[in-house]
Amino acid sequence: MNDELDPGLQILFANAEEDLANDGFDDAFAGLVMAAIERQRRASRARWIVLGLAGLAAAWFFADPLAQLVYHMSEGLTASLVPANEGTLMQMLTPLNSVAGLIALLLLAGQMLWRRMGG
Repeated sequence: MNDELDPGLQILFANAEEDLANDGFDDAFAGLVMAAIERQRRASRARWIVLGLAGLAAAWFFADPLAQLVYHMSEGLTASLVPANEGTLMQMLTPLNSVAGLIALLLLAGQMLWRRMGG
């Protein structure tokens, strides 16, 4: 590497510094840019607040219907497929004797089939 400074580069950088100093780039322009950024930040914050309030209102409005849906789904998933009689075999098969157990078995069978097909 050369330790000497290129005079052409020194002149170029000196001219650039003079141009910036005389260009009128002052604090007013920077202030305008910062004000625009702050306006955008406030607008974004306001949008998030409105979306959050709308989400809370929707959650409050749909809370009871969603609770009812979850309740009925849990009742439906635990419904017995075959009437259970007392006995050791039925006690062993109780976890599989429900709609949820049937869905779980079907999902496991589908996953095994998918893996065997190379998916």
